[in-house]
Formats: sequence, structure tokens, C-alpha cells
Amino acid sequence: MTDAVTVFSCGTAASRADLETIAHTHDLTRSRKWINDGPGSHLAPPKVEAILKRVEAGKGVPERMFAAHHRADGLGGKLFGTGTQDNIVLSLQWLWEEYYRQPFGTVNLAGWSRGAVTSIMLAHAIQEAGFGSRGVRVNVFAIDPVPGLANDFHLAGTFDATGRIGDPKQLPAIVCQYEAVLMENVSGWLGLKPYLFQPISPGTAGTATTRVEYPLPGSHSDCVHYNDPDNPVGRIVIHLLHEHLVRNGTELGGRHMLSRQGLLELYADTRLEFARFTGNRFVKLPAQRVRARLVTNRFRREAFFVNGHHDTLFRAAFPGIWSQLERRQPLSETMVATLDRDCPRTLFALQATGALSD
Repeated sequence: MTDAVTVFSCGTAASRADLETIAHTHDLTRSRKWINDGPGSHLAPPKVEAILKRVEAGKGVPERMFAAHHRADGLGGKLFGTGTQDNIVLSLQWLWEEYYRQPFGTVNLAGWSRGAVTSIMLAHAIQEAGFGSRGVRVNVFAIDPVPGLANDFHLAGTFDATGRIGDPKQLPAIVCQYEAVLMENVSGWLGLKPYLFQPISPGTAGTATTRVEYPLPGSHSDCVHYNDPDNPVGRIVIHLLHEHLVRNGTELGGRHMLSRQGLLELYADTRLEFARFTGNRFVKLPAQRVRARLVTNRFRREAFFVNGHHDTLFRAAFPGIWSQLERRQPLSETMVATLDRDCPRTLFALQATGALSD
């Protein structure tokens, strides 16, 4: 049995019943696991924090507090993230129960949107609760972490009473590996959505934490639509998530993991998809400029490579061809034939984007 336990956190208005990457990966997980339904979803938890406060004060808990209208499934959950802190309290309780049932050494946390921020804040709570002194390490995979303009993470309350501790813009020292997907294009709601859906890029508390970010073109929801054949970004993201989880001990009954060539072909599809709309009004929306300031991607102006991960994969698969591209030299007939045989869509993307020299 694996030494790892895994906690999944859905995004706002999303739940374990949805066909998206976090819920689907939870379903595939065969090792010990827990899932938090997102605030604003119909499966959101009761207001645990309010219940605990009544218990602490010696008051009874009326049955109505467990009813649906007392859950964080309404407008407050969607707009203000009400309920995220309840998910942290419930997750922490489950972790202690699992630890005393059978000790573990690794906690893997994965989430999307507010669920990704919940994962970061849960890491703070795990550290504060003393798991680190028991040798437990934490890994986080955050898919477009967005706390929202208003959220439940900074409200008043001590850790003992509410589980609130830490800052989402800073990773606690207990985190060993942090990987994040950051989407570059968000638009909608008459231009307001990009300002409300601003991602975070947390700093590290120590040199022991490894931190990798994958900037990708596309919207906030593209990254979790893994089953859409016309959405290569979603398929890249679920590969990265599953690779991260398997590497850190989570047992998956099914894996959406691709070969290096398979990933390169998806990156080529992503570049072609992005190139098709760079000339229309979508890229001219304020959303593009807002996210460009918030999401660092030194390959953004490159003709072909989508991000550093794409560049690294290509260099490992085709070092000679990569060198020719880097020097802006034409490819030999043998190189062209190799690409056509191993990664035909990559060759087409290189040609279509003008990345090949004559």
C-alpha cells in the first residue's frame, strides 16, 4: 500500500459529480483519498465552522444547520467562496483520522480555481497542525489557482477555532513540490471576469521547495475539460496532474499519461489553435493584457514554442532539430522526414507558424 494520501478540491460551483479533471482523477484514485466539493456547488458541505463554534460554546446544534439552505451552495459560495474554510476543517479532520488509522508520510493536494487555493491553504493548516514534526511532506498541484476578488481565506478567527492560517501567496515550508498551471486568456462578463479571476503565483518559504509553473493559452475552464478532443490544453493538464501524482505516490487505476511524442503533438495542436485566433478581437480584449501581466511566460512571443515545458520536451526528443531552430537554420531533408514520421502535427505547426527557416 502506498505511503501517500491525496486530497482533491473542486473549484467554485464544481463538485465530485462533474465531468472535469479534479473529480475524474479522484474517481481514478485507488489509494486513500478525500474530495472537497466546491463552494457554490449543490454538494457543498454544511457550514462546519458555524457548527463547531456552537459546540465549543456548549450550545446544541439544531438539525436545520445541516439542511441544504445552510450549505455553501448559494450565491455566497459562488461570489465570495463561502465554504472553502469548511472544506479545510473537514480535510484536516479526515487527515488526522487517516493518520491514526495508518500513518502516512506524504500528502498530495490537487485542486482547480478556488480549489487550488484551498490546497495551498490546507498545506498551511497541515503544517500548523504538526504533521511536519511527524515526518509528513506535502506536494501541491494547483490548476489555475484563483482566490476570487472576495474569498473565505482571510476572515477573522484563530487556527484552533476556524483552521485559518497562512497566506495563499506564500507556500509553507512543509511543501516539497509545487506545480501549477496558469491560463493566459480569460474573458467575459463585459470585461470584468479577468479582473475577478486573477491567478496567484505563491512564493516559497525555503529553498527546499521545488516550484514549477506551466503557462498555457486558453480560458480558466479549458484547463479542466480533459475529455474534449478539440481541447488539447485540457489533455496536457490532466497528463501533468497524473504525472505529478504518480511520481509522488498516489495510485491511479487509470492514467491519462502520454509519451513525449504524444505531448509534443498536443502542444503543436495548442499552438495551431492559439494561432488561429491571435488575429481576431479575442486577443485584443483587456483580458489578454491583464493575464499577460500576471502570468510569466518568456515564450509568449515565440512563433512555435508554447512554454518552457514544450521547449524542453522538444529539445530532449529532437536535439539536432532544436539546435537548428535555435540558430534559425533550415532543416535537412532527413530532419524533416524524421519529424514527419514521429510528430507530423508538430512538423505542420512549425511550417504553419513560420518557425522554419528557408
